[in-house]
Amino acid sequence: MITDADHFYLDRSARSLLSTRLQEIRDWIVDELDNAITRQTALGTQETTRQARSDDTADVLDLNASDAAHDLHGTLRVWTHHVCTARKLPWPGEGRAQHFARWLDGHVIDLALTEQAPVAVDEITDAWKRAKDAIDPPQGREFAGPCQSPEQPAVSCLGVYVRRGTDAWTCRTCSVTCDITAMQADLHDQVLEYGYTANQLATALSREVGDTVPYERVRNWVRRGKLSPIDADDDGTQRFSLNDALTLYNATPSRTARTA
Repeated sequence: MITDADHFYLDRSARSLLSTRLQEIRDWIVDELDNAITRQTALGTQETTRQARSDDTADVLDLNASDAAHDLHGTLRVWTHHVCTARKLPWPGEGRAQHFARWLDGHVIDLALTEQAPVAVDEITDAWKRAKDAIDPPQGREFAGPCQSPEQPAVSCLGVYVRRGTDAWTCRTCSVTCDITAMQADLHDQVLEYGYTANQLATALSREVGDTVPYERVRNWVRRGKLSPIDADDDGTQRFSLNDALTLYNATPSRTARTA
């Protein structure tokens, strides 16, 4: 069904939510799938990393995570091809799931202008959910902070996500073993001090609460004066506190509570 005068097959809220999920795939989900495939995240020790890099990997491979990664890559590639064909855009080349997630996020409008857009959202969301289920152990994962590599920021390592109770974790990018307890202590201070743009805040808040918080929701908080900026860039871009957003998120009744 066409949703508005611009002939979009996805409304603005659906486009925003899809964009947020594509950014999650691009920024951390694929990397965490890599960790889950060798069970590095689940066990979180240097010994596990050594096992995963040995010649005998049969006992440490997570086939469920491997299947989820394959499904995610295939789904994103199929819909990238669909958008390129339907909108007569050049093929962006082959790559991993992050590559296609980044491209689709940059072409959400093009996707929304195709009649199959609702199907794309359903299939991408299913692949996104399956990927998150594969990387989230039962007792939950936590964002511990940026990698402790002394080469940062020259080495582009992604953030570290570990199971609760993990003491050490070895980065797949730089092979530095991170002290998780120290990282989490540093992160607590940084969370209170760092200023996020509204778009960054939606991603950061999604990671903190373990669920997708659409950019549209953050923008509505700002519009209604519920969330005030703590700083602004030279170009006027406002920055917001994650701590303030977490307080607001926790004070907002859940859909279940509102309809009970």
